[in-house]
Amino acid sequence: MTVSVILNTRIDELNKTLEELYNSIGELYDSYFGEFTKLIRNFTDDLKKNSLNVDEYYEHALNLVKEFKLDIEYLVKRHGSSVIDDFREFLIEQIPKFKRGMFIDDADAEKLKEVLGDTDDPLILILIIAKLYDEQARKLFRIACGQENEDLRDAVLLLAESLRSISVSKPVNSMIAYLASLAIAYGRRDIAEKLMSKVGEETRWLIKFTCAIARTVTYLENEGIQPRHEDIATTRYGEI
Repeated sequence: MTVSVILNTRIDELNKTLEELYNSIGELYDSYFGEFTKLIRNFTDDLKKNSLNVDEYYEHALNLVKEFKLDIEYLVKRHGSSVIDDFREFLIEQIPKFKRGMFIDDADAEKLKEVLGDTDDPLILILIIAKLYDEQARKLFRIACGQENEDLRDAVLLLAESLRSISVSKPVNSMIAYLASLAIAYGRRDIAEKLMSKVGEETRWLIKFTCAIARTVTYLENEGIQPRHEDIATTRYGEI
């Protein structure tokens, strides 16, 4: 099987290749999900060998998110309220990774560190990070929908979907979208479609719908109308 050349394609708007984008997001996910790097390595190996079982990888994703470290209810239930300080420190430790991934610049990184240090409310801590992921997802959606190469468009769009799923506390969907994106990058759209169907998504419909939203938001903003981001998320996911 020939690996799609889009893996080494430079995305001008991000000044990095698609592979570098995978690595940037993967570095963050490796902090949130146990054995994420191992899962991705096995997944890409199986893609190359053409010996991938979709059902098995869906089960792997389910197991991976059982200790999702951005689920504050899980954290408090397991560790008690004293976990908040540790959780805040954990988030602050992620800031250099956000910078390396170009999610934020130096000024925003300092501001984020200050904001995280100023609250003891676990929900606010989660919302701060969720907003960061949501903003990056929206950026990637627009970049994706502007690509002429269909495979590159869909691979980046599914990465954006992965980030958006994190922002609305859907870790299983996030993992599956990341894997599906990789499958497209490796020339296995059939695998991507089967994976997304496991979380109730039809890939072609998702792409058309998402790019329609991106175009609508761009049009509204050009007309001086700023849509609320929560309304956009509700349009995509229903009540959240």
